[in-house]
Amino acid sequence: MGSSSSSDSGPNAAGRWQGDRNQICGHSYARYKVVRIKLYKCPVGFLAFTHWFVEVWTRCDDCGQEYVYTFDFGKDGCECRRGEYTRGCRVVDGFTPQNMSLEQVKRVYSGCEWSGRSFNVATNNCKDWANEFYMRLGGDDCSGKF
Repeated sequence: MGSSSSSDSGPNAAGRWQGDRNQICGHSYARYKVVRIKLYKCPVGFLAFTHWFVEVWTRCDDCGQEYVYTFDFGKDGCECRRGEYTRGCRVVDGFTPQNMSLEQVKRVYSGCEWSGRSFNVATNNCKDWANEFYMRLGGDDCSGKF
């Protein structure tokens, strides 16, 4: 899994990222139940570009702590990080899964990691990756949404 970028521009500038020292509350990822999954798009710069990503909201069954994990893809490859984008992003679609753990989400994620070398802004981009990952988690196909 990738690490967080500390860029001052682009979508990362609009994020609030927290270090993920494995399980922050000390419990297993298998105990983190997914309570919400959302597909987002976020404007980048002044042009008509948008960055697409998936947010997974979790709650620990043992202590009740809630955590947000963001999964996205860009020129540096796939990233999974704890935290969220905070400015200007819009929900494209969302759903509440039945009986899914963060551990299961991470298994799905590891099955659809793309390398940064495969990034192409026109044909193999963050929207394509986020939509594919979102569908593998059980969401609707949103490839036609803008």
